[in-house]
Amino acid sequence: MIASQIDAAMGCGRTSLTRISNRLAGHGQPCAEVEITVSNGMHSGCSTVIDDSAFSVGQAETADIMLLDPDIDGPLVELRIVQTLLGPAATLTTERDDVRLNGVGGAGGAPYAKLPCTLSIGSVSLDIRARPVSKPPKVAGNDLLTIAGLATVGCMAMAISFWAPARQGTIVSMPPTQDVHAAPVGTTSLSDMVARQIMEAEMGQYMTTDIGLDDTVVVSGTVPKNKMPEWHDLRGAIDAHPEAGRIITRIREASVLKNVPAIKMVRLRPVPSVFLANGTMLAIDDELIDDWRIVAISANDMTVARAGEQIDIQY
Repeated sequence: MIASQIDAAMGCGRTSLTRISNRLAGHGQPCAEVEITVSNGMHSGCSTVIDDSAFSVGQAETADIMLLDPDIDGPLVELRIVQTLLGPAATLTTERDDVRLNGVGGAGGAPYAKLPCTLSIGSVSLDIRARPVSKPPKVAGNDLLTIAGLATVGCMAMAISFWAPARQGTIVSMPPTQDVHAAPVGTTSLSDMVARQIMEAEMGQYMTTDIGLDDTVVVSGTVPKNKMPEWHDLRGAIDAHPEAGRIITRIREASVLKNVPAIKMVRLRPVPSVFLANGTMLAIDDELIDDWRIVAISANDMTVARAGEQIDIQY
């Protein structure tokens, strides 16, 4: 009889403790929003609130935050907000070498920076800070009474068990402890999962996956303009994964060459050269148009590059 009462009390106690621990941990509380304020430039003083874990800054219409300053012209700058033990932090992804996060950066990205932080693109600076949407959960008075009551029941149970020893042959078993936290996904498995999603979306010819530093998976590539909607859908599916904070995307929209001069003739020996219709001869490293320079010449096509991006021109 006493054992049954103790078991009932302990079962009730476990339920109450679970409910209290959930409230203390803030389960169900909304995530912090991020407020971005432009410190200088054409949009100085303007601010906005982002409620997504990832957003982009640039001059293109596809950017989440579009700025028209001349220094912003170029590939999009992408940031991701992640939760760490020290609070929300931002990580930078960019192919540019004039981007800084709290003064640190360069082509290829930068380490995490705890919020608030400053993003600099050329001479334009943006202030990024967390914007809590609710107050931390409080423990109600009745929960405190419950905790005190459970402590009393525990003490009584210990005293009774000491006073009334178990009968001969009695086996006391404890319920198995359940781990409420899923085991982290291995980096290789996470990379394979992302690669599968890319192939299922038929975007494999535009991007690749690699294993980066600190157990991250890096998705990089160049996507044609007409394929950007498919990329945004794929990115949404990737961001929905529980381990999305370890996935870094370095995807940019492919440039379109306009007003390419007519090519009259190509010569491969003694020096690979391209002869334009206006009589101009161009070799490797010469500018074709708008800072696009020739990096390779073959019998069927030539490759031009600008700011780390390459385009093949067939003739």
